[in-house]
Amino acid sequence: MAAPRRPVAPAGPGRRGADGPPWAAGKGPIGPFTYRPVTRTFEGMGTNAEQIVLWVTSWPELGLPPAAADFFTADAIYENVPVQGSEVLGPLAIGETLVSFRSLFDHIEVEVTAVAEQGDLVMVERIERYVLLDGVTLEMDVIGAFELRDGLICAWRDYWEVAPTPILAPEPLAA
Repeated sequence: MAAPRRPVAPAGPGRRGADGPPWAAGKGPIGPFTYRPVTRTFEGMGTNAEQIVLWVTSWPELGLPPAAADFFTADAIYENVPVQGSEVLGPLAIGETLVSFRSLFDHIEVEVTAVAEQGDLVMVERIERYVLLDGVTLEMDVIGAFELRDGLICAWRDYWEVAPTPILAPEPLAA
C-alpha cells in the first residue's frame, strides 16, 4: 500500500518549485494576498489535526480550485449544514464553491480556538472574520467536523449560528 498523500506546509524554496507553491506567493486566482501561517499550536495535536488546522487557516488564500486536490479525496463531500442543499461533491467542485464564496470578500481571517481529534475525526472550533469589499467586518463562530481517509479530507461539515448578526440585520427584530 502506498503512503498516504499529504500536502506540504506552505514554505519557500524547495516546495513545488523554487519559490514554493504559486499560491504562497500571492499568485492564486483570487488575487494578491499575504499568507499568514498558523502560529498557535495545540498540545497533543496529531497529524490529522495538523492537516485540518493547515486547511482551515489557509483555504481563503490558496490557489483554489486546483489546490483542493491536495487536501481532499476524489469522493469528498463538503456541506455547509445550516444551508439546505449545500452539499458539494469532489475536490474541484469544493474548490470552485470556495472561490465563489471568497470573491464576496476583501479577505478572510481564520483563528482556530480549539481542536479535538479522535482517530480520523477532527473537530475544529474557529472564529472566521470576513472583511467585506467596503471594509465592514463580519465575525462568526464556526465548528467544523472533518473526516479523513488516508490523510485526506473525505467529509467536511461546517456548523454556525444562523441568527441574524448586526451587520445583516442592523435594526432590532420586532417581537
